[in-house]
Amino acid sequence: VSAKVDGKVVFHGVLGRGRSETWQAKDKIELSLGDAGAIELQINDQHFTKLGRRGQALKNIVINKDGLKISR
Repeated sequence: VSAKVDGKVVFHGVLGRGRSETWQAKDKIELSLGDAGAIELQINDQHFTKLGRRGQALKNIVINKDGLKISR
């Protein structure tokens, strides 16, 4: 997982099973995932699962005031 908050890298590494991270942004959060099928996101009170297939890498996931956008 790689996470940028408002343009600054705040996390780059492996999240082990059951581990979580929390980030807050003024403008946007950008994520890149090495295994999209293993990730569950919670944005405010909304849960997102099945972002991709198991083992699928996803880049350019943007979370902002307009919501969640995945560029494929």
